[in-house]
Amino acid sequence: MNSKISLFVAGEEYTATADSEGKWSIPVSNELEDGEYNYYITATAPDGRTGNYSDYFIIDTKDPDISFTLNGELRNDITNVTMPLLTGLTEAKSTVSIIIGDSEYYTTSNSVGEWSIQTTRALQEGINNYTVTVIDQAGNNSITQGTVTLDTTILPLTGIKFSHSADDRNSNTYTPTIEGWGEPGAMLTISIGSRSRTLTIPESRKWFFAVPPGFIQKGRTTQYISFKETDPAGNSNQKNIKFNFFTDKPDVSADLSPDSDTGIHGDKITNNLSPTLTGKISSARLSPDMIGRSKISLTIDGVTYSNISVDKNGNWSFKLPVELSPGYIYHYTVNASDFVGNTNSYTSFIKTSPLSGSLDIDSITGQNSIIETSNKLPTLSGTATIGSELVININNTSQKVSVDSSTGAWTYKVTESLGDGKHTFTLVEKNKNGKINTFNGYFIVDTRAPELTASISGIKDGKIHDPNVVFIGKTEPRALVTISVLGGTYQTKADNKGDWSYPLNNKELSVNQTINYSVIASNAAGNRSKASGSFYIDTINLTVGIDDQNSSKDKDVVTNNNKPIFSGVTENDSNVSLKINNDMYSTKADQYGHWSIELQKELPDDTYTYTVTVNKGDKMNYISDKITIDTVALPTHINPVNDFDSHIHHDSYYTNTNQPTLTGISEPHAKIILNINNNTSETMADENGNWELKTVSLKEGNTENNYSIKIIDRAGNISEEVTGQIIFDNTPPDLNNVSIHHQDSDNQLVTLSGKTKSNSMIVLSCDDNNDYSTRANNEGEWMLKTYNRKDESYNIKVIDQAGNESEWVIKTPASDTTTIVPEKVEIIDTHNIQNDSMNIIAAEIPPSENGVHSQYSADVGIEHHNELSL
Repeated sequence: MNSKISLFVAGEEYTATADSEGKWSIPVSNELEDGEYNYYITATAPDGRTGNYSDYFIIDTKDPDISFTLNGELRNDITNVTMPLLTGLTEAKSTVSIIIGDSEYYTTSNSVGEWSIQTTRALQEGINNYTVTVIDQAGNNSITQGTVTLDTTILPLTGIKFSHSADDRNSNTYTPTIEGWGEPGAMLTISIGSRSRTLTIPESRKWFFAVPPGFIQKGRTTQYISFKETDPAGNSNQKNIKFNFFTDKPDVSADLSPDSDTGIHGDKITNNLSPTLTGKISSARLSPDMIGRSKISLTIDGVTYSNISVDKNGNWSFKLPVELSPGYIYHYTVNASDFVGNTNSYTSFIKTSPLSGSLDIDSITGQNSIIETSNKLPTLSGTATIGSELVININNTSQKVSVDSSTGAWTYKVTESLGDGKHTFTLVEKNKNGKINTFNGYFIVDTRAPELTASISGIKDGKIHDPNVVFIGKTEPRALVTISVLGGTYQTKADNKGDWSYPLNNKELSVNQTINYSVIASNAAGNRSKASGSFYIDTINLTVGIDDQNSSKDKDVVTNNNKPIFSGVTENDSNVSLKINNDMYSTKADQYGHWSIELQKELPDDTYTYTVTVNKGDKMNYISDKITIDTVALPTHINPVNDFDSHIHHDSYYTNTNQPTLTGISEPHAKIILNINNNTSETMADENGNWELKTVSLKEGNTENNYSIKIIDRAGNISEEVTGQIIFDNTPPDLNNVSIHHQDSDNQLVTLSGKTKSNSMIVLSCDDNNDYSTRANNEGEWMLKTYNRKDESYNIKVIDQAGNESEWVIKTPASDTTTIVPEKVEIIDTHNIQNDSMNIIAAEIPPSENGVHSQYSADVGIEHHNELSL
C-alpha cells in the first residue's frame, strides 16, 4: 500500500500511488496510434522494496476490412453454382457471419485473415441479397451488403453467318466478317484448331468478327469453325459450323438470240433495233441451284441493265427495252456475278442493219412520244442500204420508195386518210447482192382530245379552310397536265389510270381571296383539252416573326439567341403550335390574336427549318421557314498588303504606300471595324466574306502603325479583337558587304553573298533570260549560287517587304574574293513610285548541266539604276 507506481510506454513515463488496498490506475494522457506497444511497470514500497512487470497491448480503433468472393472467382456478384463456396479476407481471428437468402452462416478467420463458408442451402435463381458482418478481436465491426445473382442458364448462339456475303455460310473470300447473336456480356471464343480469337458479346446481343488473314487457310473449300460462349456466371455452350468457300470466277458467254440474228447466222448483224441477247454462265463447283442465283448485268450504248436473271442451267436472256440506231456497231459488256459474288465479264459487239423507218419529225405532233401523231396523213422516213430497192407495205397497200443514192435516206407520205389507232408497216429491201432485209414498225394516230376534269382537294362550295392546296383531276393515262395559277406554271403527269394531282406550295398563295386557275391536258399525240376554275382559301391569317432577330438581309432570319422567341398575330383564341428541331411547342393566341412562344431547349449553332401552325375550328394555316442560330463571331485577319511581304510575323504587315487598301476574309455580310492609330473605319463583307477597306494615312519613317480589327456578324455577335502593326517603309533597300567566291576548281560556279534589309527578295538577272532569286534572312544576310560571269557584270535587284526596290550592277573582280565591301552608293528616292502594278511571277526553270537553276522571275518597273564596282 502507498507504493509508488511508474508506467513506461511509447517513450513516456506516467506515475501514480497505490491506495490503502494496493489498487492503482494510470490513464495514458498522450493519444496512441493504432499498433502494438510494449510497456514496463515498476512499483516502489515506502520501505524501499521494488517490483517489476512488463507486457504489450494492441491499439485497434479501425473497423476490419472485408473482401468477399464466390468460389474464388474475381467476380463476387454472379455464379452458376446453386450452393457456392463463399471466401474472403479480413483481420486475423475475427468473427465472420453471413446472412444470404434465408440462411445464416458463421466462421472465424485464420491467423492471416482468410475465411471460407460452404453454403448448404441452394440460392434462388436470380438476385439474392446478402449481409456480411465482421467483428475483430478489439470489438470493432464492419458490415457490408450486396447481392449475388444465381444464373444457371445462357442464351443460345444463333444466326451465325457471313455478314457481307450473298449467302449465309458460303463466301468468296478467306477474310470474311462473321456475325451472330448471343448473350450480352458473354465471352465468345472462335476457334479453328489451335487458332482462336476472343471477343465480348455487346449489349445489343449481335456480335461481329472480322476474320484476320491466315485464320482460315487459303485454298480450302470447306472449314469447320467452333464458337463457344461463356457468360459471367460460368455457363457456356458451343457450336461447330461448316462454312464453304468458292473463289473461282464463273465462265460467261453472250451473243444475239437466234430470232434477233437476222440474215447470215453468226455475223452479229441484226435489223431488229431492239434485239435480244442471250448467253450462259457456268462454274464447275456450283450446283444448279447455286447457278440459278447468279446475276447478269449488260452495258450497251452507255446504259447498264442490272439484275438479269439466270436459270438453273445457267442460261440468261435479255431484250433491249429501247431501240438502237440503224447502221451502227454497238460494243457491249456482260458482267456475271455468281451467288457469292465472284465476277467475270465478256465483251463483244453487234451491228444494226441500216434499214429503219418511223414517223417523220414533221409528223410528230406531241412532245412526249415519237410514235404518236394527230396527223391522219403522216409522213414516214428512215434509212436503207444505198443502192437497194425498197418497198413499203402499209394499210393493205404496197408502194415502191426511192432511196437516196448518197445517204440511203427515204421518205413516204401516206396517201389515204388513216383512222385513230395503231398502224403497222413493213419495209422490204433488196440490196445489190440480192440479200433481202426486212423491218417492221408501227405508229399511232390519235386525233381525239383527252377528257379532263380539274378541282381542288377538299373544296366545298368553292372554299377550302387550309392553305394546303392540292389540284386533283382525271384525264387520259400518262397525259401531261399543265396548271396555271397566280402567274405561275406547274406541270405533272397523269398515272396509268389517268389520275393526277399536284400540291401547291402555300407560300405561293394568299388566304381569304378568290384565286383563278386553268388546267391543260395534252396527250402523246399533242391533242389538248382545257379546264378552268377558282377557289377561295377561307382560313385564318397568320404572321410569324423572331423577336430578337438580327439579319443583314431581309430574307435571312439570323439570331444569336439560342433560345429565340417566336411571336406573331393570328385570330383571337386560336391554337398555335411550333415545331423546330423535332421539338413541339404550343400556346394560345390572346383576345387580340397576339401569340408568343419561347423555346425551352437551347439550339446549337445551325440552320433549322421551323413550322408554325394555327388552328381554330375547321380552319388551319401554317408558315414554314428557316432560322439560323449563330452565337459566335469568328475573327477576321488582314491579307498581306503586297506580294513581297514574307509575313514571317503574322501580326505585322509592310507597305510603301501611306494609305494602303487592306483586304481580308470574314463571315459573309459581317461589319468590319478597323482601328489604326485611334482612327476607326468600317465596311461590310460581301456574300463570300471578302472585304476591302482603304486606311487613313500612316505614320511615315519606317514606323509601326498599331491596328485592331474585329467584326460584328449578321447575328450581332462581336468577334475577338485581332491586333498587330502595319509598318510604313518607303526607303529603298541598300546592298552591303557583297562578296564573290568561286565554288569549283575550274571557276564555272560562284557564290554571291551580301547584306540588305531583313527578309528582302534578291533577284539576279542573267543574259540567258533566267532569273535566280533568294530571300534574305531575319538579319538581312543572303547568298546566291550562279555561273561565273568572268569579265561581265551581275545585275541584282533588291525588293524589300514593303515593295521598295533598288537595282545594282556588280562588276566581276579580277580574282577570287570573299570580303570586299563596296563603297556606299547614293540611292535615288523612290517613295513616290507607284508599285500597284508590280507583277511578280514565280517560275521553275529546269536545271542546267551544272545544276544551277532559276527559282524566281520578276517583272518590276525600276525608276533608278546604281552601279557598284568590286
